[in-house]
Amino acid sequence: MLNETVFNVSTPAISKAFSLTPSGVSWVMTSFIVFFAMGSVIFGRLSDIFSIKRLILIGIVIYADASVAGFAVQSFYQGVVAARALQGAGASVVAFASGVGPVIGGFVSGSLGWAFLFAIPLLTLVSIPFLIRLLPSEMRREGGVDVFGALLVAVGITALIFFLTFSAWYYLAVSAAAIAVLVIHVRRTPNPFIQPSLFANARFRAGMIVGFLVFSASIGIIFLIPLMFTSLRGLGTREIGLLMFPGAISGVVYGRLGGIIYFSRYRKKGGERPPA
Repeated sequence: MLNETVFNVSTPAISKAFSLTPSGVSWVMTSFIVFFAMGSVIFGRLSDIFSIKRLILIGIVIYADASVAGFAVQSFYQGVVAARALQGAGASVVAFASGVGPVIGGFVSGSLGWAFLFAIPLLTLVSIPFLIRLLPSEMRREGGVDVFGALLVAVGITALIFFLTFSAWYYLAVSAAAIAVLVIHVRRTPNPFIQPSLFANARFRAGMIVGFLVFSASIGIIFLIPLMFTSLRGLGTREIGLLMFPGAISGVVYGRLGGIIYFSRYRKKGGERPPA
């Protein structure tokens, strides 16, 4: 969460460094989010088979390696986007961090340069000795992962984003083809990457739609605010970080408060846990 918010504040600096349009610089966020989402589902399935301790350690190492790679290729934008994607894959093993992120990101970017934001995730390496000592060791269990299904989802989503960014029809065709093959694939695979039975649940469908709309709106606002402050007011990253801090920290406070209220009301109704 910290890594994502520090980069949000620095999108104007990255855009200026590579002479990018807003849609072009959005890939710094988009690549992370797409691979974070994909990795969350993949790691969730892997946790049913492999030791959680091992998965978390692997995720931290991937995250740290991607950060080093991103700093090393800071003058090559495609490399920066690829490193952000790899960061998302590693980070999916995981919020106060989202609240302080804008201030930290603004300070680091304004004082040292945006490329040093890649160094912040290296601090997670400190947690490895504690995780090794505290997390239980588990034996490998039976099962497998639908890698082909995961690949089809990744291709379909990425091609759709390319279409929305560059307005080239062949990206839309690739996205549609990948999704069509995915639909056929999940019907013929015993343990597909996406379970078709989930979409038969009306509550699940409604939750997916609401979650998509809320998340899209919030990410869009977080992405556009720094660019707006820079273009309209000429503000630097440190000033942008301070201006975004109140909203970010209130999200942390009220998010926790909302969870407490929900669970307390549910317990009063005699429930032990939220409904699935």
